[in-house]
Amino acid sequence: MQMHHFPPYLSCYHPTIAGGMRIGFFTDTHLGATLYRGGRGWRTEEKDIASVRKGDVYESFRAALDLFLEEKPDIVAHLGDLLEGRASATIFNDLNTAINGLKTLLDAGIKVILLEGNHDFRRYADGENQPFTVIETALKPYTDRGDLVIVRAGEYRIIDGWARVPIVAVGYHDEGDDFRRLSATFHGAAEELNGRKAILLTHQTIGDVWGIPEFYRIEDIPDNFVYVFNGHIHKRKLVVRPPRIFVNPGSVEYQDMGEAWDVFELLRIYEDLEGTYGRKKVLEMFKRAVMKGVVFLDLDAPQLRNLMDPEDANVKGDDIPVYYWNSSRRPVFYHPLPTSRPFLKATVKEGEFGRFREDFGTLISILKGMDTKAPVLAVDVLSGGDGFSEIQSHLLSALEKEDLAALRITHRFEVNVRENGEEDGGIDQYAVFGEYAPIVRGVGDRIEEILDLKVRKEEARRGEKRRIEERIEALKREVRERIISELYNITGRVRDAQESLSE
Repeated sequence: MQMHHFPPYLSCYHPTIAGGMRIGFFTDTHLGATLYRGGRGWRTEEKDIASVRKGDVYESFRAALDLFLEEKPDIVAHLGDLLEGRASATIFNDLNTAINGLKTLLDAGIKVILLEGNHDFRRYADGENQPFTVIETALKPYTDRGDLVIVRAGEYRIIDGWARVPIVAVGYHDEGDDFRRLSATFHGAAEELNGRKAILLTHQTIGDVWGIPEFYRIEDIPDNFVYVFNGHIHKRKLVVRPPRIFVNPGSVEYQDMGEAWDVFELLRIYEDLEGTYGRKKVLEMFKRAVMKGVVFLDLDAPQLRNLMDPEDANVKGDDIPVYYWNSSRRPVFYHPLPTSRPFLKATVKEGEFGRFREDFGTLISILKGMDTKAPVLAVDVLSGGDGFSEIQSHLLSALEKEDLAALRITHRFEVNVRENGEEDGGIDQYAVFGEYAPIVRGVGDRIEEILDLKVRKEEARRGEKRRIEERIEALKREVRERIISELYNITGRVRDAQESLSE
């Protein structure tokens, strides 16, 4: 894989675009959200997990607004999923918070672009009672005077006059047609620009993140969109392909189990940074890794040279690790929010208990030194009963001491398999299935993925739902094929045994 020694990306400078403005970006605030998607069974010491989540989401929304008011960019763009539209019981409080928050920016003289995302819809509501219709009505004086642009789902706007170059803002498009309508929108807007360079804002995810569903390809974005900002998937991503930059700022709070940092991996990153940079720089970089935040694009900065900090880092490929995103010099490209609650996970195997306790304790000490909120932790323990009890007791103590805000711990039995397929030590949770144990063991992971995808499917809109359904069907086929194969093997072994007995 190609190694880039920074700063090679000075060519991201566009004389036709640079100059005269700063834009702040945030996305996927999901006001009203009460769950971590993909995981249930959380324990807390006092408040329930819904109260913790709802409070975190509100605090980070307000923290983002406060940061924008302090930095005073010319424009703030919210890239979609302002609300958790399915939170019907609290939707009016959430709407009130969103409207008042946006007013504070507008009243401070900051222009605002607001995209409608797939979670900004309320089920079973008619058009007049949809959240964004209410927002349009409440903020109509600001749109009338040209300080606010709201782009509804399925629509796009070319905004001229706010910046040195046009800004193309695209609301969420249904993905049920394999992105054909979205592609038509992108290319239609590009044709209207008549060759002019532009900034593209869209809710849809651009480029591959997790592989499910498959998102709109970077290569299919028209060339005149040189800075592309998107939301939708909550994981931060920065891809630099000179002379173009693709940025997903990520949600302002962790939303999905898939975003959580592995305890062992996160500590390894800290140790690697510690071996290269001074403590102050390490803590600054580590905070960018752990904490969600907002993004600024400073088009006054000469040559946009500070995309990365430190500039001398060696990075594989064009995907920039989050801890290298610049924030210490102009332009302020990424700024973590102090309200962001870290989200950790771990899989602890038999024999790793001591290491986990040590690494977890070290990580908690580091986070306390950064003055973060107490993290939440999801742990899978692969062990016998005694090992699980030991880890559980240790983590419940951490929860009681408020080193953790919430804990999700699951117990799985571990079985090691030699290369020849024979079991080697450990306690096999599938042993109770007797001769059918290989079947159950072989499909267990796929069944778990199917169950997780079914949870995601409930929250997805039609286009994404179809892709999730396709993945579920593919997994079901794998499960069926594995079961048939294993049953055939068992039948063969039974037949061989019968023949041996008859000889």
